[in-house]
Amino acid sequence: MDRVYTIDAIHDGIPLVGIAGYQGHPHAYERLFDHEKDDWSNSYVLKKIDTDLLALAIERQSIFLKWRKDFDAGSVPINSHPDFTMNNARYKQLEDILARQISELQTTATLIGKFQVASSDQLSGNVQWEPS
Repeated sequence: MDRVYTIDAIHDGIPLVGIAGYQGHPHAYERLFDHEKDDWSNSYVLKKIDTDLLALAIERQSIFLKWRKDFDAGSVPINSHPDFTMNNARYKQLEDILARQISELQTTATLIGKFQVASSDQLSGNVQWEPS
């Protein structure tokens, strides 16, 4: 099993986008959509990232987790979500950097991902990568 560093989008309890380990290195992963079935496939595209990019992804997630804790406690409203540019410029900056740099990377592998998501936050866990 490999570590899941971030889960940036999730659907029905299954991660769509984030950062996870593969062969001892962090990789951006993105779940593929099967247009013929009009549903998500079990396959993910993986792109190897460096530790600097991983650090930015973890920083972005820590900003979100702080907001999520405050939101769950009822101390901030939903419209204070850090994805709204006016609420957290650093979060938006990290989003832009990560999206741009990851989009420029070559695909390392396309694999089936079997995730075990932590029930406590649904933003971490483990994954088993298998050939697709």
